[in-house]
Amino acid sequence: MRRARMLVAGVVLAAMLSGCAGIPGFPVPRPDATAVGEITCTEAFSDPGPTVVAGAVPDGFDPVAVYRCDPYATDEDDAGTWSGSRLERFDGDLGPLLAALAEPDGARWFGACTAIGYAGPEFWLADAQSHYVRVAYPADGCGQPQPGAIAAVDAAIERLRLTEETFTPAVLVESRAADAAGCATQAGMLVLAGGAGLDVSAPAPEPEEVATIPWEPAPLPAAAEIDALLVCRYETGTAVQGAFAGAGTLGADDARAAVASAAAAAGAPATDAPACRSTATRLAVAHPLIAGQPASASFTVELDGCRRLVDPSLRAVPAPPELATLLEAG
Repeated sequence: MRRARMLVAGVVLAAMLSGCAGIPGFPVPRPDATAVGEITCTEAFSDPGPTVVAGAVPDGFDPVAVYRCDPYATDEDDAGTWSGSRLERFDGDLGPLLAALAEPDGARWFGACTAIGYAGPEFWLADAQSHYVRVAYPADGCGQPQPGAIAAVDAAIERLRLTEETFTPAVLVESRAADAAGCATQAGMLVLAGGAGLDVSAPAPEPEEVATIPWEPAPLPAAAEIDALLVCRYETGTAVQGAFAGAGTLGADDARAAVASAAAAAGAPATDAPACRSTATRLAVAHPLIAGQPASASFTVELDGCRRLVDPSLRAVPAPPELATLLEAG
């Protein structure tokens, strides 16, 4: 026992000295996969649920087809490019695939393992009674797919016939309508932060309290310089960063009034406005245009919720009511 402990200690020490740092080893061997009544194939990072256990093909399970789920897929339609999941069914001789999956797991590694996980397609086997099991690659000593296992499975899949294919869209990542209007598909950072929790009355931290990369944001152009204002509107809904909802353009007079109002609000001293944690559901991102081209700075206004203005430096202040009115009408 003492010799075994010394061996383990020596292996761990050697791994540390060689620069191999990460999570501990001792992975749990592959369990038998559990049969379920339907396939769960959703976009990346979704939880398939506690009843889905990926593992080895259980004894007595007689597969007739294999499904490949790609949770990192994209597809295009008239609306644009979507991210989502793609589920494909393959039929044919499953012998080579089952042989590749039946390879034994590697011996457990008693040292440290890299903290890098495998991200790739998921595979499900189906029997004639519409039962499904999610299978796992043969694992190495750290619980990762063995070298060669991924290639062997892919080669076996290539020998099969693709008989079904279904794409399930999740998020519109490139909108044709937004692109045609000159807008981004999503509103960006303000909505990414949840639109809530920014206390517009809270004082900014002192410079010595925050370590940041030096960055000088582009200032808003002078109101007299611009000849129009492109207003891109977004609605949050279920989209994390806000979905494009339409666009409009303000003429020179209204555009200059809007930029002057935004510049005055952004440059005003901090006020004692009450804290607000209401989530905005409608936003407008305004892009000043000079000679028909976007200037280097834009600003965002919440059209509901806390009704804040976020200037080019990402500072949030209360938005002047007349500014919100102009952006809603444009």
